[in-house]
Amino acid sequence: MEFKNLPASAFLIVSLVFASGLSVACTSLFFQPTAIRYPYLEIDQLSAKIVTLKSKDETKISAWEISSVEARKNHPEILPAKNLKPNEVRGIALQFHGNAQNMTSHYRFQMWLLFEGWDVLTFDYRGYGMSEGSTSNLGGIEKDGEVAIEWANKIARDKNLPLIIFAQSLGASLAISSLAETSVDRLKLLVVDSGFYSFTSIAREKLGGVWFLWPLQWLGWLAVSNDLSAGPKLENPAYRQRFSTEAIFLHSVNDPVVSNLQGEKLFAAYPGEKLRWTTSDPGHVNTLFAEVDQGIPPRTPYREKLKLKLRAIQGAWFDPEAADGPKAESKAGPIDRPMIKAAKPPASK
Repeated sequence: MEFKNLPASAFLIVSLVFASGLSVACTSLFFQPTAIRYPYLEIDQLSAKIVTLKSKDETKISAWEISSVEARKNHPEILPAKNLKPNEVRGIALQFHGNAQNMTSHYRFQMWLLFEGWDVLTFDYRGYGMSEGSTSNLGGIEKDGEVAIEWANKIARDKNLPLIIFAQSLGASLAISSLAETSVDRLKLLVVDSGFYSFTSIAREKLGGVWFLWPLQWLGWLAVSNDLSAGPKLENPAYRQRFSTEAIFLHSVNDPVVSNLQGEKLFAAYPGEKLRWTTSDPGHVNTLFAEVDQGIPPRTPYREKLKLKLRAIQGAWFDPEAADGPKAESKAGPIDRPMIKAAKPPASK
């Protein structure tokens, strides 16, 4: 069959049909869930309270609540944060995990927080782990994130504790998209690790990185939905007021999965106070640790620096007179952007 005699409208229809089929493939590339319950919780000698959340459409979402107190009891060999009492909890940390596997493996990225006095909450988006539903329902995934944030915020409010959110890779898009639609009063810090600006931009980037797919970059705009993209949400005037919370952006300048350019664009889009910490070590989601498959992950310079930041949040919460936090410096690697203050709105005329 020859296409050269097809009218332009017919060619467009063929292209759109092809793009709609590619959309399903792109969804499977971004979301790679597993239903396996990985055995790391037992390997790490930790326990988790199993929680079932109900998303806005009644889809059941699986979640874990991991106790800092129990973790410290099970691991007396790990030195906890200074002045942390045995039965004391000093904050709530919510994780938005990355695109592959599920929370039963990803929680390990946040294990170190348990020994800093933070209870760790994590959950599986629909279609992941034991959660119901399908990842093809992008609007539903955003609602899952909203429910998880509301759950974490309520726990923090009930216990009179600060809340922080850790969002990793794909989880950064989902966390920011969900925060745009959610009101929180306990959130004190957003940590974005290896996030990308938008689904369409990274799709075009990946297509452009393969020589024989380079001419198909335009399909990134047609075949991929931007509904859950972080960058456009941050730049939308309707949502910018939701993002006054301080944020720290982490990235490797040699990230082979999500390019440093994507991280730069996402950082630039954030309207609130922000820091960007980068490492030259090659890898993805690797700024805070070196390896997670050998028990408690080893420390890194940025981990130690972030500990100081989190202890300052805890100190300001429990002792307002110490609002400036610790003054200690930490050698943090090759690039350490200074704090960028949120721009003040122009005075009304």
